[in-house]
Amino acid sequence: MCQVENRREELISRLKQFEDEHNFWVKRTRLALGRLILRIGGNPVSRFIIRNFTTRVLAWLVVRYGALGIEKGGDAMDITYNWQKLAMFLQIPVHIEEASSERVIMVHKECTMGFEPSARADKVCQATMNMDKRIIRRLGGRLKVLHTIAGGAGECRYIIERVQD
Repeated sequence: MCQVENRREELISRLKQFEDEHNFWVKRTRLALGRLILRIGGNPVSRFIIRNFTTRVLAWLVVRYGALGIEKGGDAMDITYNWQKLAMFLQIPVHIEEASSERVIMVHKECTMGFEPSARADKVCQATMNMDKRIIRRLGGRLKVLHTIAGGAGECRYIIERVQD
């Protein structure tokens, strides 16, 4: 009988390397998208389209068709959990500062789109954050953006609350 070589560790190593490379490329693509949005979102017409059309359609699609397993309903923690499925898919690091059934406070230590503080970046950030607001609204909550890196703060801070019926 022939002895089969066990290459388990080699396969695990290769998969880990692929995962690391994948995470690198997802982040790089997200930041490239941020640069593109900053470039095209620099004028009022583009921001209007991003804020009022693009974000509305994308939020509807994400929630309506349950992209990434996103589901409606529940308390503030459930809403945040479902919203963060999208962030996890995009490899966006997040810090949960406080969580209860009524509200969740979240912090991003770095801009998820790679924006540097400026008036232009702040306006584009507000337009793109409209998608997050719409997703959370469709999930049954409300997103309050307290401050952003693009707006000059050292971090982005949000409150997610359940909207009472």
